Amino acid sequence: MEDILPIYEKDYSNDFRLRNALNEWLKGKIKLVEAKKIIKEVQIAARECNKMEEVLREIAIVGEPNPAKINWNC
Repeated sequence: MEDILPIYEKDYSNDFRLRNALNEWLKGKIKLVEAKKIIKEVQIAARECNKMEEVLREIAIVGEPNPAKINWNC
């Protein structure tokens, strides 16, 4: 857990699903099967966020005087 969380939270500091799932599992509050479902959701969300950012960068207009200010929470 100490190896994985810093890597994930560096890029997704506002997403606590992974930390919460691992903590709940370690405390015995949820089963590993449930924790794995949450971990999979987190992986998919991170992958989608990266894809979205790549596409937006491809279509971005360099030097746009009035760029859109969107917080994608990625």
